[in-house]
Amino acid sequence: ADAFFHLAWAATTGAGRNDMDAQIENIRASVHAVRAAAKLGCRVFVGAGSQAEYGRFEGRLCPDTPCFPENGYGMAKLCAGEMTRAECAKCGLDHIWMRILSVYGPNDGEKSLIMTLIRKFLAGEAPAVTKGEQIWDYLYSGDAGRALYLAAQSGRNGAVYPLGSGQARPLREYIETVRDAVDPGLSVGFGE
Repeated sequence: ADAFFHLAWAATTGAGRNDMDAQIENIRASVHAVRAAAKLGCRVFVGAGSQAEYGRFEGRLCPDTPCFPENGYGMAKLCAGEMTRAECAKCGLDHIWMRILSVYGPNDGEKSLIMTLIRKFLAGEAPAVTKGEQIWDYLYSGDAGRALYLAAQSGRNGAVYPLGSGQARPLREYIETVRDAVDPGLSVGFGE
């Protein structure tokens, strides 16, 4: 194997995000994944970080944007990124850390915003949502997969790459885009 892509993670939603024991196990599993990559003869380890590593931030996210995670999930992702980088150095592997912003596409979680919107709109319902003022950066899953592949192929050892479309927009626009794809005449419960 040439590259190892570490995308596995437990306790990613709801109360699981602050299940510290589960998050510590995720860190341990990440370090073990590096060791497995080395045994497989990989030259590069690509880890899936998260926007949760940054915490709340207004503006464009960059590799050097300070990280202030607000939950166990974000803290563990940040820690796993650092620990896998150190373990890769020990094992002689290149290390790439991709801080994934928001991905949507086939097989998305049933409780994700995009899937919830699709389900509600197809049922003719008006979903109750925030005002939609949050700035978000969604990326299609196929594009995310290609970016991970390209990072393994030509990313810089030790680099952190925020992974998004690069075009952050108010959440309201995404909600309206999904609605319009189903039926532009449907209403949305903005602010509800």
